[in-house]
Amino acid sequence: MSLKRKLSNLDDKNCTPFFAGLDKMFERGEYTDLVLHCKDGKDIKAHKMVLCVQSGYFANACKPESFSESFNGELNIDFKSRYVEAMLRYCYTFDHQINDVTAADHPHFHATLYVMADYYQIPSLKSIAKSEFEAVVKASDPEFFNTLVYVYENTPPEDDGLRHIVARLCALSMATLICQERFMDVMAIAEAKEDLSKVLEGAISIYDVRMPRL
Repeated sequence: MSLKRKLSNLDDKNCTPFFAGLDKMFERGEYTDLVLHCKDGKDIKAHKMVLCVQSGYFANACKPESFSESFNGELNIDFKSRYVEAMLRYCYTFDHQINDVTAADHPHFHATLYVMADYYQIPSLKSIAKSEFEAVVKASDPEFFNTLVYVYENTPPEDDGLRHIVARLCALSMATLICQERFMDVMAIAEAKEDLSKVLEGAISIYDVRMPRL
């Protein structure tokens, strides 16, 4: 029987002890063979096997011939520990939530995880982060402009996953947002301005098609 078929036959009752064991090892730092140095100075211990099977980045980084860092089991991570912990939590338990995320912080939290998942090549986490970002981001949020700027400054032009979401929200709330001082800052970002124009042009085209001809 193939491994894929074996895994599909496992029910929650069988899987729960396994994931609970992984979670316990992560929490206690047992049997770890990798240390991640976070941007804010915190060090987090992890297991190469858990990360390498899910992340293309870690799979390459932990090869002896890749980087000098991999020989001593240490890697520098250019993200703060709260985000690194969330990413690791997902890799160990497939649940990336952490307790200190406030409602106002949700959009930026998920946007950051999206950026991390892209960089560290964890497609499933990237997909989840996008869905959860879309569920919580609102144009009425006082931090909306900051979130929009973060998205455009930290995602490449060819990756429109989050860009399309914020551009669409911006277009839908144009009447309100255009009156705010920060709106011009957003329009100064060429790619954001271009995406917003495309969304508006598309909306106008749909409206024009649906309008009855006199």
